[in-house]
Amino acid sequence: MTDNKALEAEKAKLDTNMDLNNPITNSDTKSLKRKRNESETQVFGEGRVKPVKKKHKAEPTLTVIPSFVDNAISISNLRDLVLHLCGVQNTVVPTFMSIKNPGGVVKIVTLMIPGLLPEMFGAEGFLDRKSPMEFKPVPQLSFFETFEFLWPTMAPGTNDSLHSPITAFALSPMSKSKKKEMDKARQNKYQTMEALELIMTYDQMKDNFYPLHPDVSGKSLPLEDGWRDTQKGPSIKKRGNTILGLDCEMCATASGPVVTRATVVDYNGDTIYDKLVKPDEPITDYLTQWSGITKEMLDPVTTTLADVQDDLTKLIKTQDILVGHSLESDLGVLKLRHPLVIDTSIVFDHPRGATFKCSLKWLATKYLKKSIQNGTSGHDSSEDARTCIELIKEKLKRGPKFGVIGPSGESTMGKIVESTFRDQAAPRKALVVDFGNPQWTQGNATKSISCEKDADVCTGLVDNLDSYDFCWGRFKKLEYELGWNRKKKPMKHDKEGDDGDEKSEDKNEEKKDQKTEEREEEERFDTTDPTTYPARLNDTMVELNKQLQSIYDALPKRTALIVFSGSGDPLDMLTLRQQKHDFNQEFKVKKWDELSIQWTDVEVQKLKKAARKARTGLSFIKIKPDDEEE
Repeated sequence: MTDNKALEAEKAKLDTNMDLNNPITNSDTKSLKRKRNESETQVFGEGRVKPVKKKHKAEPTLTVIPSFVDNAISISNLRDLVLHLCGVQNTVVPTFMSIKNPGGVVKIVTLMIPGLLPEMFGAEGFLDRKSPMEFKPVPQLSFFETFEFLWPTMAPGTNDSLHSPITAFALSPMSKSKKKEMDKARQNKYQTMEALELIMTYDQMKDNFYPLHPDVSGKSLPLEDGWRDTQKGPSIKKRGNTILGLDCEMCATASGPVVTRATVVDYNGDTIYDKLVKPDEPITDYLTQWSGITKEMLDPVTTTLADVQDDLTKLIKTQDILVGHSLESDLGVLKLRHPLVIDTSIVFDHPRGATFKCSLKWLATKYLKKSIQNGTSGHDSSEDARTCIELIKEKLKRGPKFGVIGPSGESTMGKIVESTFRDQAAPRKALVVDFGNPQWTQGNATKSISCEKDADVCTGLVDNLDSYDFCWGRFKKLEYELGWNRKKKPMKHDKEGDDGDEKSEDKNEEKKDQKTEEREEEERFDTTDPTTYPARLNDTMVELNKQLQSIYDALPKRTALIVFSGSGDPLDMLTLRQQKHDFNQEFKVKKWDELSIQWTDVEVQKLKKAARKARTGLSFIKIKPDDEEE
């Protein structure tokens, strides 16, 4: 009886709390859940809000046990870490650290700062380190105290060279779906193209040290003594763009290489011009094993370089297209400038990337299935010119993708912007703040900001952080003050100077370049002792420190921040590589006992050590915590 009364009382209590005319439905339950979750949201990009799943509510953290890290990480590892934190599917999960709740990361910011040196962080024995290490930054870079570890980070390269750190970050392993897409594209890759599509651009000619014809540069450039320009001929409607192959053989003199044979072939491969040339100065080495030229061949020759220039300027008009392999050398010894050039060393990719060029012999074997330059009697300029024409014929017939080595990966930025953030439907938004026009993004960044100085980079990041999920920035003043950004020296015949139209501007640029070179030579200092750094470098470090702190202060909690140098100090490596290049050039024209430049095993080992130093950069990684004071 007592139990029944208790049950009735409980039932009455329930009835008073329930409106039987308005029962709770499933939709009401969902509405209540929505209201409950309204205060539990994350914001990604501009105006995009999503509920936080329970598994993402926990704070994301990084755990590092240095003794468990056996090898220095690479820039590719940093790239994979970014992709993993961005939620890109099928990416490599980092093994050099433990990441708890990566889904809780709200933003990823990556900063590249070339010029950061281990000496700036008290990292003794850094080149021998494999695992992350504790460090103490110099006072000028006190911002870095916010990080726990300094990571030795290897840039791509070989035993004697440094490859682009940007490329290592910009290209990611290709997904299976992307590979299938590319394979399908290759099946339909053969489509014809026009020769004019292969003409070298102004920038290509300038970068490859071609003598610049006025029609290329758009202004009248001074000619050195003995130089000639090709001239206009009959109108294009009457004559058309005649395609001609050009190749020269050269011998060595005290002043450098000179032309001793000039050959031109037509589009059918028939030789239409072929003459031996008597140099104006004595030949020191006939280089017969390469040139095929002997003393006996040249003794009776009376044709001079001026005669050949007369012949070629009558034969070749400005609207004609010259085809050859690294023609800057041939045009250089001919002292001839021509506007329309197709260079087979540019048109056809090298398997190791854009910084390398294939030999003509390799291209002939690969794409024409023929062997050239055989035997010990030297090259045949007619054969080489004809081979270049045949290569271009194949290129025109089979289309733009012929001779192009497909990328070993796909765009990292493309992967980021195409991915969705965790369970979010909208794709990610990516911001790039860099100097010039950042081509490495392949146009995949949601927004790119072009900068002229480090202050622009800082402002561009701080002002736009809230609207983007992934942000990239690069600072360059530090490497400039260290003298890392050396420029190639132009060839003697290239007097193009700057892009200005006035001679006074050209002269100012020459003075500026000379001043820069003198400064690099005079002000190069010992970077191993930060206490001896010049005032200008200390000022740059202090300013960089302020900029990094302002960026960090603007980051929301749970932002992943990666700072990396890209490489180590490359100056010793560059000096030794230049010495090796100069030795090889001198070795071509002088006997062993006449060489003024040495390149022995001692220099080889020095270069290996210098390359290792250049490839060993550093990085810092952290996630901004919830409990950090503002």
